[in-house]
Amino acid sequence: MIKTKLKVVLTIAILALAVLIIPGICYAEEGTNDGVVIVKTSTDRYLIYIKDYLDVDFKFALSTDGTETPSIFTNFAVDTVDAQNHIAFSETGTEEYLWVKVGDEIKISGRKIDLTDNITMAELEGIENISKTIEIEIGVSDPVETMMKDEATGDEYKKTVKVGTVKIITPISNGKYQLVKRLSNEKTNQFFALAELIEKNNFTDKYAVIKTAKEFTDLKAELRDSLSDWKDVVDATVKQPEDAEDGEQYILWLKEDESTVNIAMEDVHFLTSVKEESIEKITEDVTTLLPKTYDDNTILFAFIAVVIAIVAVAIRISFLKKKEMSK
Repeated sequence: MIKTKLKVVLTIAILALAVLIIPGICYAEEGTNDGVVIVKTSTDRYLIYIKDYLDVDFKFALSTDGTETPSIFTNFAVDTVDAQNHIAFSETGTEEYLWVKVGDEIKISGRKIDLTDNITMAELEGIENISKTIEIEIGVSDPVETMMKDEATGDEYKKTVKVGTVKIITPISNGKYQLVKRLSNEKTNQFFALAELIEKNNFTDKYAVIKTAKEFTDLKAELRDSLSDWKDVVDATVKQPEDAEDGEQYILWLKEDESTVNIAMEDVHFLTSVKEESIEKITEDVTTLLPKTYDDNTILFAFIAVVIAIVAVAIRISFLKKKEMSK
């Protein structure tokens, strides 16, 4: 299996989905929290990022009553030491309405907000570690060979198959996993597209970063909670489904057993299946040894050669004897 990285390579279709879907996900502001994203800090302070006002000097007011304009407005705060983003904030988390004033002109009047609809600072910072918390290594299995025969022709073939594998590098305690094939539905498409945006990290401003991170975090929690029957990780390996075809996309969910550790690690990876097949025809090299045959003339010539050799030897012996006697 190959990452779509999150290493993983997402298809042109996903990029198209990102263009078509994400504007609706991230920027279609309707109802409560129109044009507002909220980050909750570890000290229960609420940072309010207002779209189009991140670099504007403004004053704001928060109230539990949306019918009357507050008499007291507060200067904006900044979210970083270099004053990169101008924000509103709440110390109590009980307000339900927002006013924004630039100069003497009220720009936002009694906008309904929900401070509980937020992303925590820890979740926001953790977005950068998606698909990196539990590291994996993508590989290909050893080849598996099977023999096949064409019944019509009698020809034999050798089929070799290699499939994708996932090796879990980060040690996890009693690891569990879910490997879910990508379904062609709105939520799964959004999940893949949001993951692609987060990986690219090519946002225009902090508002877009937070909005996308919150959408991803909420959808991740919803999809994860729908999973059941988690499987045990064996030998730190997750096997590709036997029926997976080349190029199919999967979501790999990994987690530690919550009962064995204080803080259980978990992660999600976006993968593409790999299946390499080759078929080779088996051919036999047969060498046939033909019997040697001789015609009558061949036999005759061989016989004459033997007779001549015998006669020559006899003559030689007789000559040597006469020479010996004449001495």
